[in-house]
Amino acid sequence: MKLTVRGNTTHPLDNAKLSITLHRDTFLLSIPIPCLLNLGSCTYDDICTLVDQAISENWGTITAGLATQVKTMLLSAGINPSVCPIPSSQLVLTEYAITLPSVPSVLSWLASGDYTVKAELKDKTTNLDLMCLDLKLTLTKASTCTGWLCGRRKRDILKNRS
Repeated sequence: MKLTVRGNTTHPLDNAKLSITLHRDTFLLSIPIPCLLNLGSCTYDDICTLVDQAISENWGTITAGLATQVKTMLLSAGINPSVCPIPSSQLVLTEYAITLPSVPSVLSWLASGDYTVKAELKDKTTNLDLMCLDLKLTLTKASTCTGWLCGRRKRDILKNRS
């Protein structure tokens, strides 16, 4: 996955909670994804410990690697997600690559699809909205062959087997 983000904060971030609402969109309806193992539609009460907690507790056996990449990404942009308050700052990322964890083949049919994600960051003291993101994502099963030569490689492999 490649992320391009441009944003800035006008106040230091401290004492804030992150709420994520996740839905899988089908041709008939939008199915809410519940919070299981701290994954899905969850509320995280302390953004200052969130990344380190996801690394140390490795929720669902998939968050340690992903959270480590997020921490590295934020540090490269000059933001330390482990130190609060997080000072007001600007975040600029251009096509930052994050490798998504592998999904067991038994569950790959469930993971592939269209999703709607809403992420809200609120100050816990004032209940003031600090951030709101609305995202549409499509997850697909990774191809073993990528790039413009992919079709040619497959033809050559099939030709050599004959």
